[in-house]
Amino acid sequence: MVKCSNKGAFELDHSFSGQNTKGEKVTFTKEKMINGDYDLGKLFGIDFKNKECIPDRSILKEVTFTKNIYLGLNKIFQSFYRISKRQKQGVSELEEIIGPDYVNMNFIGEPGTGKSFSLRAICAVLGIPMRVEAFSGDSGTDKFLGISSIAHGEIRFNWTAVPVTHRDGGVIALEEINQMKTDRQMALSQAVVSPFILEVDNYMDTYRNPYTIYVNLFNVGTEGSKPFNEAYLNRFSTTYVFEKDDRETIIAKLHQKLGYPTETPKHLDSFTFKPRKLIKTDFEVAVDILDNVKNYLNGDMVARNDEAKTISERQSANMLVEIQNGIEPKDAAVLTFVNTLACIDLELAAEVKEEVIDIFPWEYRYNSEKEQ
Repeated sequence: MVKCSNKGAFELDHSFSGQNTKGEKVTFTKEKMINGDYDLGKLFGIDFKNKECIPDRSILKEVTFTKNIYLGLNKIFQSFYRISKRQKQGVSELEEIIGPDYVNMNFIGEPGTGKSFSLRAICAVLGIPMRVEAFSGDSGTDKFLGISSIAHGEIRFNWTAVPVTHRDGGVIALEEINQMKTDRQMALSQAVVSPFILEVDNYMDTYRNPYTIYVNLFNVGTEGSKPFNEAYLNRFSTTYVFEKDDRETIIAKLHQKLGYPTETPKHLDSFTFKPRKLIKTDFEVAVDILDNVKNYLNGDMVARNDEAKTISERQSANMLVEIQNGIEPKDAAVLTFVNTLACIDLELAAEVKEEVIDIFPWEYRYNSEKEQ
């Protein structure tokens, strides 16, 4: 298990426990990221093994920081702060240590939209080891559980990237896992959520490190894309959709690649989040969105009952986590509910956003509580 020591840890002034009532802000700036100011080892005392797997921060000089990078940084940063805080408070049970803050994410989009590089950039900023496991239609569950081999007449077990990361912490990128047969995907079902157990080599119960991050990394909307097991996808309730860059961002990237100075678009140089305490309306709205999305998908006009199975209380819970992390409620609903559906069908996701999320009375619901 990754150690989290008090020695050398920097206790932030900001409250990331969901009890932030003073309006403190969390701001990520490009300069500080390049300088290593957000390294989790320095800030929270998280001591990762396999430091050679941490992407070098030198790559950050070539990064054009996008909104998805900032969103991913914020989610991991705040989740791991809360987990480390529980450990320092003496919490010993794994499920209590992790709580609702396990980090399972989807990075989806067309080829060449920067999914893999963005994940590497996030790991470089936070000082997190990153491993990649690639999948195909022929991949078996040994990708998850390890591989036994015979050498010199002896049976030897090889810990592959997934079980090593599950045990030791860090990011494991499951590349094109949607190419894997759907029934085999469920070998990870109890590893990524409670009880957080991976049955390595089919008999060794190996518990998830609190600082392990699972990321499904795959293309959607392209030839060869395949559906997920609904129950598996339901366990990855935050999704970042990567789209092709706009003209302004492409020009900035070309300047950086060729070594020419440029004024990077302001919104890419820094990003600010304002964590806050959850209020009664947040909980009610999270459940209302769950009901509305499921009713829409199960309705006679749409009749997408299989897709409705990917949506559950997990999306509601993660929507609440995103809200307390400083994401606006509507944006949190998109990250959790809409983008989960985007993993299956981009057109359906856009339809749900337009017909369910966009027409929800966000202002009225939140202004009503302020008036009370």
